[in-house]
Amino acid sequence: MPVSMKMFHIFVVLLVAITWPGSARRFRNGPAGRSLLLEVEDVLGKDVRSIVEVRAAKLKETLQKSFMALPKNERGAVRAPAARYALHRLFVQLHGWQMKGLELRGDSWHHNSPMEAFGNRVPTRLYSLLDERLKNHGFDLLELSVMGALLENSVHSEVGSRFNITLKALDMNTSVMDRKDAFNAMETYLATYIIGNREDEELDEQAAVKLMLITKSQMDRGLCASPLLLRLWECAASNRHTRRVHDGD
Repeated sequence: MPVSMKMFHIFVVLLVAITWPGSARRFRNGPAGRSLLLEVEDVLGKDVRSIVEVRAAKLKETLQKSFMALPKNERGAVRAPAARYALHRLFVQLHGWQMKGLELRGDSWHHNSPMEAFGNRVPTRLYSLLDERLKNHGFDLLELSVMGALLENSVHSEVGSRFNITLKALDMNTSVMDRKDAFNAMETYLATYIIGNREDEELDEQAAVKLMLITKSQMDRGLCASPLLLRLWECAASNRHTRRVHDGD
């Protein structure tokens, strides 16, 4: 049966799309199903996928030794307790983070999934997909690295959003900020983690701004003020002065 030139061109385009290396990575499914990076792209978009992919490649190097020492299933993947332990060690090592949901409970690693570390910081669809993959198949090294990158990115996004709300509540001009304003903003931001806000409570922007103003009022009355940042600043200034003296010698 003769094939028209138009149909031939369509066939060639499809063949190239399937066999091109980048496309092959895009369409290929692993033993556990579709690539987690593709799932991230579908839910969070290409920009977030790119950020997560780059960061996951770096985390993979850090995780490799821990991953190799952990027990694995027949797929060569780690189950929830091992994934929890590996991610806990990763964030303590890199950032000094003791993340809720990854911490040690009692004398052994809790049997619960490390997925609880996400809280409500990722969409339900992505949370369910990751949870199902971990329960049914475990995470290989790349998948564990992707989860680590997602957790890290979600924390950074939350911090940025919360700090922007702090600045709005204090009515600060972010383009010009002196030392006093900077410390005021940082102390107000940090104080919200100490007073008046449950971690499982999801606040809209208006409620968050109201919380910030209450926090600022309490700080002004000395109810939650902390000299920690000032002490750190003074220590850093002292160290700079000491270095200048030694350099002068």
